[in-house]
Amino acid sequence: MINAFDKHYTRLSSHLGYKVYPEEDLLNNLGYMFMYNDSKKSFTVLKMLIETYPKNANGYDSMSDYYISQGDIRNAIKYVRIAYTISGSNYHKKKLEKLQKK
Repeated sequence: MINAFDKHYTRLSSHLGYKVYPEEDLLNNLGYMFMYNDSKKSFTVLKMLIETYPKNANGYDSMSDYYISQGDIRNAIKYVRIAYTISGSNYHKKKLEKLQKK
């Protein structure tokens, strides 16, 4: 699947003459779509989201949700902490506090 993304966006970038990246919402939605029925694909897509948009809290928050779905609270805390550092939002602060109580 990731190879198909790479191939498509490499071809599109070549055609247009500048680097084109997969849309953030597309990657995020795919990550959630696969979260409960194909965790490997979900992880791969969310990792791509973070690598493509490293300064955006949304990818880290979504990866935190992925780890929650896998029962891995330690890694969920790690990723929501990064999201909170980037965003400074009250939402991420409360999510972090809630996870730390588990």
